[in-house]
Amino acid sequence: MSVVKYHDASLNQEVNETVKQNDKPPRIVVVGAGPVGVRFITEYFRQHSQCDVTLFGNEPYELYNRVQLSNVLSRSKDYQDIVTQLPESTSDKKLDYIQSHVEKIDPETQTITTYSGKTYHYDSLILATGSKPHVPNIEGVNLKGVYTFRNLRDTEALLARRHRSRRVVVVGAGLLGLEAAKALTGAGTEVVLVQQSDRLMNRQLDQNASQKLQQFVENLGIRVITQSGVRQIIGDQLSAEGNTEDKKYYSRVTGVVTRDQEVIECDTVLLCTGIQPNIELASHAGIAFGRGITVNDHLETSVDNIYAIGECCEHKGTVYGIVSPGLEQASVLANRLSRGHATYQGTQLISTLKVVGESVTSMGEVAEVAHRINQQELSYQNKKNNVYRKLVVHRGVVIGACSIGPWPDSRRVQEAFLSQQYFYPWKRWYFSLTGKLWFGNEKQSVADWPETAIICQCNQITRGSLSTAISSGCNTLKAVGDKTGAGTVCGSCQPLLQNLLGAEQTPTSVKGGIPLAVFSLFAVLITGFLAFFPGINPVDSVQTPSIEFIWTDSFWKQVSGFSLLGLVAVGLVMTLRKRANWSFLGNFSYLRVAHAVLGVLALGVLFFHTGAHLGENLNKWLMVNFLIVSVVGALAGISLQLASKSSASTVQALKKTSFWAHILVVWPLPALLIAHILSVYYF
Repeated sequence: MSVVKYHDASLNQEVNETVKQNDKPPRIVVVGAGPVGVRFITEYFRQHSQCDVTLFGNEPYELYNRVQLSNVLSRSKDYQDIVTQLPESTSDKKLDYIQSHVEKIDPETQTITTYSGKTYHYDSLILATGSKPHVPNIEGVNLKGVYTFRNLRDTEALLARRHRSRRVVVVGAGLLGLEAAKALTGAGTEVVLVQQSDRLMNRQLDQNASQKLQQFVENLGIRVITQSGVRQIIGDQLSAEGNTEDKKYYSRVTGVVTRDQEVIECDTVLLCTGIQPNIELASHAGIAFGRGITVNDHLETSVDNIYAIGECCEHKGTVYGIVSPGLEQASVLANRLSRGHATYQGTQLISTLKVVGESVTSMGEVAEVAHRINQQELSYQNKKNNVYRKLVVHRGVVIGACSIGPWPDSRRVQEAFLSQQYFYPWKRWYFSLTGKLWFGNEKQSVADWPETAIICQCNQITRGSLSTAISSGCNTLKAVGDKTGAGTVCGSCQPLLQNLLGAEQTPTSVKGGIPLAVFSLFAVLITGFLAFFPGINPVDSVQTPSIEFIWTDSFWKQVSGFSLLGLVAVGLVMTLRKRANWSFLGNFSYLRVAHAVLGVLALGVLFFHTGAHLGENLNKWLMVNFLIVSVVGALAGISLQLASKSSASTVQALKKTSFWAHILVVWPLPALLIAHILSVYYF
């Protein structure tokens, strides 16, 4: 693997410590060249016309995106594919990248000192020092053949070991452990995954979702052991020449011992057992810390002009072990140092990614759900398509969701979760039946999402940022990815990006729209006639010709009644073509026209069944409900055709409102029909 190196810190000139001039920008020093530090600089440069920033990184590589290290380990990407670009330095926007370890901070003089002895002054210091792998305190962790997986150096070591290893034990089945296990399969290497918890990704998934994920993992040829962590790592016991027997020492890994006392032979052990925030630099400077560097809502530490972001910081008792909260913190801090008023209130943990090649979604309360009044746990499973979805709903609002397998609506669910959108009971029932919260193929353009909506979860890219990039000329997925980084990590957001790129500016025509509108208009006219016509009164003489026998004679009344019932039943079955995606019923556009024709026929039969009389009591309620269903359905048909000709917001709102109103008013109809039939035959 070829590696591009930057100049060493010793070649950099010491920053002048004299008092800065009033016309000079503040000197910003960022310690930590990971994704969070780079994001801060990118956002800060975007918001300033003049900048003076110095970035310190302690790795001997060109900047890279560590989120994609598992792709490098699996050889699906090369090192050059994950290189990260910094903003270009200009005469007005100065950026220095220095590869050196920062040894100490002096808050009194507002300086930092590197290992080479160079001193640099700062006006604001941002600590983005990240974290290091947590190494469990078990016997044998220092043996040769025991690795961690955190940076490019770890990746290079594992790549060198990959083709010589015959069996690898991966300890820890979080996201990192799963990705590493998948990357290490192949090349004749057997992989065993050991998890101390009772399930994989136990903090993100419930039992059912985790079992589904475990099936995918095992299908890759990976052996999975749960509820049995590693208690000892064993190795070759050798004697140094001239040493006595009691001075034996261990050399290379030969196996591990699990909590159940099972001995698993192996030549490589990979520890993916969590993280430890890098707080040493801050603690030696007298900065307050807990598990991480303590920060407030402004991301300020306990020392003036020093801030902390990313995995090294602790906000309200929480240390986030993933990159997305750090990216959010970086954007908030860039805003504050640009005289903005953003505050950090914590991050709702949302994951929509590819795990071992499968789509996995997790947000909110899923793994450990507290019991509340008016709370539901709704699930849907399609074993044929390997799909599992779950919602945790409290008082009609989604407070948690997870899924395994494709979920086209996952981003809309995410938006509903963040905005606390209310879902009516019938939508929740519909989810239990179909796995969908939105009826049929109802779609929403990503361009209509709020500007703050997160489209790319991996890089925390908002819809507003993407729209800005597209309006500036980025009109392909690659161009948008190069400009913003969206879609360049796991790729799960690429369909949304494509939707945003192809968002239609003009309405599209509807198949069968004209006949649909015509029959809908007929339905409105007939409904108006039945609602406002006083009804046909009986004739004074039997000798006078009349058709009233059709609604007065019991035989003909039953004929018209059951004909009407049949038309209603067929019309309801037609709607299942879209609601339940019953494609065998034929093309939906043509069925929609047929549905409108049936509606007109049903209104005609209703006239002969009632003589245009509204009736009394239950009959009146049934008649009124039927007329409301008809007129609202007709308005939905007419508005659909209007929406195909105009993109005006009022027309689009009418289309959506009439559609939902039609579904809403249909619900009482079956119950009223059953009650009407029972009352007629009972009495």
